[in-house]
Amino acid sequence: MKQTKSEITMIYTRSKVLNVTFILFFAFSSILVSAQGGTLGPTFFSEDKVNDILSHRDAVAVRFYNVVENENTTALTTMAIGVRQDGSEINGGLFARKYKVNEGVVGVQTTINGVSRNTATALCAGVTAQGLLSFSADFPKETIQSMMNVKDANGVQILQVSSGANPTFEASSAEAANGSWTAPKNAEKSTSTEPCPTFCDSDNSHYVNR
Repeated sequence: MKQTKSEITMIYTRSKVLNVTFILFFAFSSILVSAQGGTLGPTFFSEDKVNDILSHRDAVAVRFYNVVENENTTALTTMAIGVRQDGSEINGGLFARKYKVNEGVVGVQTTINGVSRNTATALCAGVTAQGLLSFSADFPKETIQSMMNVKDANGVQILQVSSGANPTFEASSAEAANGSWTAPKNAEKSTSTEPCPTFCDSDNSHYVNR
């Protein structure tokens, strides 16, 4: 039976609506998958938390890891710890620091979950359990402090980027307000050129993911 022009228009319109609905559903599903795990977005470490890491007399750098937020989720975040001159992490001995797991920003401050070495190891293992690469990247004390000394900066942003075949982190000046952050004018940034793996100390005990 021959369809009228009006009927053809209705069918075409319905087809377009269904197509758009499918596209939106697919996009929303992709966002859900990313939120559940596998995608590490930028994180913010407020200056008070960074300064606490660097206040240890032996700290010469900050080491950042990609980790799962806790042992019951696949969502990813970053974790920080101070590093000594020999590359070992300041996680034991007198005045040791806990590993700082980033749990988000409230106001201008980062919410931190301080965890032990054993828990930090488990959070790194949660990354590899997803078939992803667990890695770390170091930034010298002077570099991080210079970023936070930029006018209006009150912390640093940590962003996963590529370095050859493997990922690394880029750190940059950041200004937080009301739970979010932006790059201040004249922001400084630096990409760690020696992430681990690719470049690692010969002593595997210097890392919680090796």
